[in-house]
Amino acid sequence: MRVAIALIGSRGDIQPALALGVELQSRGHDVVVGVPRHLERLATGCNLAAVPFDYDPAAFVEESPVLKKALMQGINIGTIRSVPALWREISRFRELVSAGVRTLVEMCKGADLIIANQTTQFLCSAVSKEWGIPLAALHLHPCVPNSFFRAPSAASDTVLSKRATRNTWKWHEFYLRFILYPFLMGDGIRTSLGVRKIRVAPGQGQEVLEIQAYSGDLIPGIEEELGAHRPFVGPLRLPSDTRTKAGESADSHDGLVEWIESGDAPVFLGFGSYSKSKPQAEFVALAEEIAEHLGERVLVNMESPGISETSERVRVVGPVAHDFIFPRCRAAVVHGGAGTLHEVLHAGIPVLVGWINIDQPVWGSMVDQAGLGASARLASLSEASVLKDKITSILAPRVVETAQRFGQKMREREPGAKLAADAVESRFFTPPTAPPQKLQST
Repeated sequence: MRVAIALIGSRGDIQPALALGVELQSRGHDVVVGVPRHLERLATGCNLAAVPFDYDPAAFVEESPVLKKALMQGINIGTIRSVPALWREISRFRELVSAGVRTLVEMCKGADLIIANQTTQFLCSAVSKEWGIPLAALHLHPCVPNSFFRAPSAASDTVLSKRATRNTWKWHEFYLRFILYPFLMGDGIRTSLGVRKIRVAPGQGQEVLEIQAYSGDLIPGIEEELGAHRPFVGPLRLPSDTRTKAGESADSHDGLVEWIESGDAPVFLGFGSYSKSKPQAEFVALAEEIAEHLGERVLVNMESPGISETSERVRVVGPVAHDFIFPRCRAAVVHGGAGTLHEVLHAGIPVLVGWINIDQPVWGSMVDQAGLGASARLASLSEASVLKDKITSILAPRVVETAQRFGQKMREREPGAKLAADAVESRFFTPPTAPPQKLQST
């Protein structure tokens, strides 16, 4: 079976789909993945055929002060006044996305199955409808109306009633289906498919296999509500041997491991690509203050660190293998994206979610309710007193024990990539049957 996996997003959006691609390829399927160019090396390192395109939202935002301010501050008087400038930047981003859309559509030609992530499901649904190719989608958080996980456009960690939670999806679905995706992807889809009107599969129902690639245990009641036709497989993680082949093994962390093992387990402080939003000196100063006041060691994770170590109690590092580092830490302070968050929970350590937008505040709320840590807007954590109090709260024995039990439960489950591949094969692939053997005459 030729499988085309079409992906748009950050590393956290894409790596789980690569894990599924690796698993399907190990079962004999022909897999090709479309990925942003800056993640091509990761895909090929997983021994997957990759079709790259120019798309790097983090770099785009980094080069746009207007977009960066809007992303960090949300909707306020300042961002409203910047609407004209924002519109110009969004229009430039649209051109970038359209080019990626055309590359992904071309890649899907001749496929027996298309697999999308939550960002490309609209695009891949149009291709599926037009060319009659079956479609599966990976959801890293609930992406359909439900009573437990609010719509990502309602960015807040406030706990809502079930009815209010479901109501947040009414505007969100309309916004994605009829405004955002048609605006960003419409031209690319129409040009690539040669159509005037975009047809997509319904957002709900059983036409598309929607695989839930996150922990249902973190959202009690969600599995029953979404139904058996949306299989819950848990987070998808790359096998350790694949990480080694991709150049992300523990071998590159020897010096860091020595530092960790030279004292008490540190608190991990890192926000992925969002760490570019502040100068490194500010993060380091904050870590030094936390280390001094709490008596903790702090491991600061920066995208592009200018220095490697600042003191005995604080160490600054670049990109690290989370699955290797988190189990060696005492707790973690992260942005709350689904991929990173589930790695923390899998390690069995408490977590402080410093959320910014989209699904992050909702995950933060879930973590808080489950007793696995705490949640706060990232901007508020720039104050040392707030960060200190939050870290103190997640290091409470009750929270530590709850996180350890949750992590143990996650580790005892079957690998998510295996379960996802099982679901795909069960739905779309019928292995050839051996021809009946002739009976020998006696």
